[in-house]
Amino acid sequence: MLEGVMLGALNAIAVGAQPITYAWERSRDNGATWTTVQTQTGYDGRRLRLASVALAEHGTQYRLRASNTAGAAVSAAAQLKVQPLPGVRRKMLHLRCDENAGTVAADASGRGHPGKLYGQSGFTSTSGKFGGAFQLPKDVVVGVNSHADLRPVTIPGDPDQYPVSTYSAMAWVKADAGGRVVGLGFDNPDREWIIGLDETLHPWVWSQRQELRSATTISAGAWHHLCITSDSLALRLYVDGQLTDTMPLTRRYLAQHYSENQTKPDQLIGFAMLRIGGSHDARNKRTSLVGAVDEVRLYDFVLTPSEIATVMANGEPPLSGGDNVPPAAPSGLSAVLR
Repeated sequence: MLEGVMLGALNAIAVGAQPITYAWERSRDNGATWTTVQTQTGYDGRRLRLASVALAEHGTQYRLRASNTAGAAVSAAAQLKVQPLPGVRRKMLHLRCDENAGTVAADASGRGHPGKLYGQSGFTSTSGKFGGAFQLPKDVVVGVNSHADLRPVTIPGDPDQYPVSTYSAMAWVKADAGGRVVGLGFDNPDREWIIGLDETLHPWVWSQRQELRSATTISAGAWHHLCITSDSLALRLYVDGQLTDTMPLTRRYLAQHYSENQTKPDQLIGFAMLRIGGSHDARNKRTSLVGAVDEVRLYDFVLTPSEIATVMANGEPPLSGGDNVPPAAPSGLSAVLR
């Protein structure tokens, strides 16, 4: 078990006629396919060092193939389990949605991931739940870290930029027609999550190829708060601060695929793309959100009901262990006179 982002190592040894060549292999699809990540002859080859292990590597499998002139043998697979460091609670994204011109939306989280408007020449602002809000006509999208056609792009650094296995995502929405409210997509559908509204304004959620459709209905033309929390075992939907639905996540979380020849393959999260507004093909019913969106937030931990209420009041839950957390007031100050 590894915690957080840290260094790790895998060790094994084979007995047989020397020299023995060790080939470490990795699988991100539950053992269906394997990729060689290190080959070395001799005693040192029995160890594989893992640098910058990110939360997104949870579930990755490793095995060791040993070979000599007489033949080859493969070890049983070992599964990597990664947990967040205790006390790490970070805000990963915060779009206040106050822009009323231009095509760039500021990220108030301090992590530097602005949104970009696609589908019209500039933001149309309306009165929001707090300040302004994005007024989104049909097929207008705000994308975070993506090309105009929303293709995945590589984001340097910040390997755990978007939380996947444990997270909370939320937004205020005033909808006239249903569609995607906010969602994070990957090249691996097992790691997508989407919050949306159907054509009758019932909230729905898509996560790990599973769909939740709520019996709750929101009112057209009125502000409502939609929030999901996920701990990889279950996804919970909150509407206006009330827990309305829980969906067990029965599919095993799969780590994301990426090109094996990247310079820094640990930065796999760069293939992620987050979209606000637009459409999504759910159960073969394609709808596009028409309405307003405000206060889009993403955290890498599960918020409690009381913390969700705090966020709904435009507050902030306690944060710790991140680079966007201000220092506490210094104490114990003393002076020495000479």
